[in-house]
Amino acid sequence: MFTSTRFFVLTGNSEALAVSLIKNPKVIGPKRAQMLFNLAAIDNNKLGRDALKLCAKVANRHHVDGLINDRVFNKASTMRLKFWAQNKNTPV
Repeated sequence: MFTSTRFFVLTGNSEALAVSLIKNPKVIGPKRAQMLFNLAAIDNNKLGRDALKLCAKVANRHHVDGLINDRVFNKASTMRLKFWAQNKNTPV
């Protein structure tokens, strides 16, 4: 059974949001991205970072010139992954 991520946003359940997005990754909006960022950065939770990374992959942010650049993608900061998961460029 697929549960909408909207329910997890309304209830403020960041961990359930992360699990849902890991199972069904998609490009996310700013509210979901902030919830995952808080889960990853504040609680130092790997679950939030993994969800952001998978959402960024769905947005094709792990490709550089057509090649997969896993080292740069895996070393990216959580803040950068937050923007990539929304399919946005990172501010300079």
